Amino acid sequence: MPIAHKHLGLDVEYNVVRRGYYPKGRGEVVMTAKPIESIPAFHMVDKGTVVSVRTWSYVAGEVSRKVAERTASAAIVTFLNE
Repeated sequence: MPIAHKHLGLDVEYNVVRRGYYPKGRGEVVMTAKPIESIPAFHMVDKGTVVSVRTWSYVAGEVSRKVAERTASAAIVTFLNE
């Protein structure tokens, strides 16, 4: 199912075709973006407060669920500390 995002005048849609799992990877995402002439100017004085962070982390086969939990936790910490 395609997922669409519109932010800063960009119109982007992506679809996760196949997830890639450690150690082989091989995930596939198809993304399309409509051409634009320019991105509107904006002035960022304060980056503000993170309102929410949502992550998905998958494991398969013999990989422990703990690996997915650590990956998701690390992503959240990274976003909150940026």
